[in-house]
Amino acid sequence: MITTQQVLDYFNWKNLPERYSVLDKRFKVKQGDTIIDCGAQYGDISLYMASKVGDFGKVYAVEASASIFPYLQNNSKIFEINNIYPILRAISNCNKIGRLYGSPSPSGFSILENTPNQIKEQFERIRCSTLDTIVEEYKIDRIDGIYMNIEGAEYLAIDGMAKLIKKFKPFLYIHDHIHDITEEFYYKNNIKNKLERLGYAIIYDEIGDTKPDEFKKGNNLLIAE
Repeated sequence: MITTQQVLDYFNWKNLPERYSVLDKRFKVKQGDTIIDCGAQYGDISLYMASKVGDFGKVYAVEASASIFPYLQNNSKIFEINNIYPILRAISNCNKIGRLYGSPSPSGFSILENTPNQIKEQFERIRCSTLDTIVEEYKIDRIDGIYMNIEGAEYLAIDGMAKLIKKFKPFLYIHDHIHDITEEFYYKNNIKNKLERLGYAIIYDEIGDTKPDEFKKGNNLLIAE
């Protein structure tokens, strides 16, 4: 079975040990679990999850960019892992053909229009789906946890996963990218409120009790169960 240290040695990214350390503390995952990694990119989180769920677990790695997707597939093959299932798709609140806009950062691609870091002239035409659609299409019969980091589209994804939440009630680890949106937009599309309406309790929130007049922009991590 692959180990997290093998993945760290392979990617050799300076920030990866810290990311894995936070996951070790906060993501509830055990052997045999089925996990969905939303915004899988090159597969660093998917490989971490694979090391935790073991040979009897499954990891569905969903990535939107056709230019990045081959790396995700190849990195799984390098470690000879058979329980990571790469899916080329952008996660949204509906099923359609859309655009994935470029960014100066290779990890900053987003389906949202008019974000500050967007390179509007650079985009890929992509297939967008709800998570509910992906679950039905791939006949996923168990979901224990969802990791989501999709560059601002998290609030859209939540609107498209009501069925799976009702059926599986998975543990959620969500990066709420509020640094690219306005305060008014954030409070209108507040992910915390959406999750609470779906029956979740927020067990970790990086903003916490921040008041509207103390609005803190950043990457707000929400963990719910």
